[in-house]
Amino acid sequence: MDPTAIRWMDHLSEPRPQPGADAALAGASAAEEAALLSKRDLLMALPQLGLLAAEGADTASFLQGQLSCDLRQLTAGHALLGGHSSPKGRLLAVLLLQRAGDAVWLELPAALAANLCKRLSMYVLRAKVRLRDAGAERPAIGLIGARAGAILEAIGLPAPAAPLAVASADGTSVLRRHGEPARYSLRAEPQRLAQLWPLLAARAQAVGPAVWRLAEIRAGVPTVLPPTQEHFVAQMVNLDLLGGVSYDKGCYTGQEVIARLHYRGNLKRRMFLARAAAPAIAPGTAVFDAGGSDTQPVGEVVDAAPMGGGSALLVVLQLGHRDSSPLRLGAADGAPLVLCDPADLDL
Repeated sequence: MDPTAIRWMDHLSEPRPQPGADAALAGASAAEEAALLSKRDLLMALPQLGLLAAEGADTASFLQGQLSCDLRQLTAGHALLGGHSSPKGRLLAVLLLQRAGDAVWLELPAALAANLCKRLSMYVLRAKVRLRDAGAERPAIGLIGARAGAILEAIGLPAPAAPLAVASADGTSVLRRHGEPARYSLRAEPQRLAQLWPLLAARAQAVGPAVWRLAEIRAGVPTVLPPTQEHFVAQMVNLDLLGGVSYDKGCYTGQEVIARLHYRGNLKRRMFLARAAAPAIAPGTAVFDAGGSDTQPVGEVVDAAPMGGGSALLVVLQLGHRDSSPLRLGAADGAPLVLCDPADLDL
């Protein structure tokens, strides 16, 4: 990794309150940041977002045979969500795809990047495709807030209006993410982001990356992490509802299971937004129906982030238990779990 990139990411991974920020922010935890800054425009480094680059003449056809989304819908101005699954149809990663000239960027959790790069490379065979880790070359920062679009335009960057819309200027890619308030991710070379950071920090409050995770959960965007790999089929985490599954694109790894679940109409689990009083909840934590049998879980935590002393969660739940009360996490004395709407979760 380039030494400049290392220094830059080290600096941004530990943002400090800017002059004039509330004194209460000094030393605040991620949960306290989320509560204190609910009405602010927020700026953060995103070291948790890894990036793979797929390059070569056969890139589109190769990825079309590996991912659940339809690469024909991927354009320079529109990104796609998609899933990479095992042959048994279980998700190994949820990816955000973006065109970058003749290449395709695959955004995914940094914790999965190295292994997924190796796994996809095993399927290349004679195809003219090269996969590599590009996270150090094009790191990311995030901007969230009601004024986020205006802030970008004030420093000469575009502010795409629709979710998953992409625009570029001066070597910087700006991607509008799902959810409200407006949320954007910016990718550029480290030197370029180092120039942009003070311009953005003068207009938005710098916070830690946990706030982005909370915003992603609030928007209902699933993240597969190492503890939950091969736990879910794409529809269970609502990837189909987010445009990340195509049923008419042809064959891809895991397609038979995903298509059968769709055409037979026997989907029994879906992902829901929830909140719990527990402040630290691990992905993969089991969910039980406390009013029924305690022996078999009825759901599983996909992801969780601290929020106001508790947590916001995405949980995959058996549809027959959607209205069960009370639901609880883990063991018999686990925290109660309540399904909710995005409006119930403040950033």
